[in-house]
Amino acid sequence: MSPNEMTVASIMREAITISVHVTSKEALNAMICKKTNALVVIDDEGVFVGLINTRIFIEQAIPAYISNDEIAAKFANEEVFRKSVGRIAQVPIRDLMVQNVSTIGPDESILKAAIQATKNRQIRIPVLDKENKPIGLLSQTEIKHLIANYLGVDKCFA
Repeated sequence: MSPNEMTVASIMREAITISVHVTSKEALNAMICKKTNALVVIDDEGVFVGLINTRIFIEQAIPAYISNDEIAAKFANEEVFRKSVGRIAQVPIRDLMVQNVSTIGPDESILKAAIQATKNRQIRIPVLDKENKPIGLLSQTEIKHLIANYLGVDKCFA
């Protein structure tokens, strides 16, 4: 990689972390307060262990008997949804988080990150230091903005 080439560190956003020991309700509260759709889950030593995102909460909130049955879904109501949501409140985040997440280092190239994101169909890639501690998060948004910048589509960035 040439010295002038952009790295992941140059476009990543801050990693918003949460302990592996919190409940789903606590994690969702953190997402709302921090205005994010993903949290990087860490252990007691601050080491990356997983990722939790909004999609996981939505999937968990749908009752299992309805999730694959469009006919049953037509007859469900808000109370069914409310009860289903209630049952996940105290579920430990470690039981819901995605653990097999592809990660990247801060000194890697943007091209490598883009390839990794598309190859793994991963919207968010945690950026880890040499001790596997999260230092950032790279999402499709950062890559999209970089592509737009390269194309001169930057009028909305001001």
